[in-house]
Amino acid sequence: MVDLVFEKATYFYIRIIDSEVLRQHCGKIETWETVKINHEKKEVATTNFAPFGEETEYRVVVTRALKKDAQLDLFSGSAYNYFGIMTSNTVFTNKEVIEFYNDRGDSENSNRYLLNDFNVHHLPFMDMDTNTVFMYFMAMSSILFEWLKTILVKNKTPKIKLNMRAKAVFFHCVSVSTQFINHAREKILQVFSAQNYVVLQI
Repeated sequence: MVDLVFEKATYFYIRIIDSEVLRQHCGKIETWETVKINHEKKEVATTNFAPFGEETEYRVVVTRALKKDAQLDLFSGSAYNYFGIMTSNTVFTNKEVIEFYNDRGDSENSNRYLLNDFNVHHLPFMDMDTNTVFMYFMAMSSILFEWLKTILVKNKTPKIKLNMRAKAVFFHCVSVSTQFINHAREKILQVFSAQNYVVLQI
C-alpha cells in the first residue's frame, strides 16, 4: 500500500503504529529539536526508516514524550514513548509535517462536531439534493455558532468557554425557563436563571 501511495501521490503522510522495531530505531536517534505545537513544547527529529521489514526507506518525523513512570523501555533503551509520521515530503520542516498531519484530525473533529451537535447524523429528507442543502445550512450554522461563542466570551459571559459544545452553551445561556407576568399594567418576561441577560453587544 505504501509503495502504491508513493507512486501515485505527490506527498503522503501516514501515522506509524508503535512497534518494537520502531522503538528500537528511535532509541538510536541522537539529535532532537524542541518545537512548539499547539502551545505545547515537543521534542522532534527526522530519521529514515524502512517499515514492515522492507528495504525501501522513507522519511519519518518522530515525536517523543517522556513516560509518566520514567521506566526504561527494553527495546529503545530510553524512557520515552515515540510517535512517527511517515512522509514522502522532504521539503517541509519537522514542525510543518506535524501541523499538516494534525490538520487532518481537525477536519475529522469538525465532521464529528456537525454529526453530533448539528444533527447531520440524521438527515431529514429522502433525496440527496435536499439533504445537501440541509448539510450546507448546518455547516453555516456551526460557523455562526462558533462566532457567537467568541462574542459571548468577549463580553465575559459567565460559564461560557470557547471549547464548549453546543448543548453546554444552550444549557448555560439559551435554554432557560421563562414566563410572562403582569406588573404595573405591563407584561414583563420573567427569566428563571442566575444569568444576567442583557442586550448582546457585538
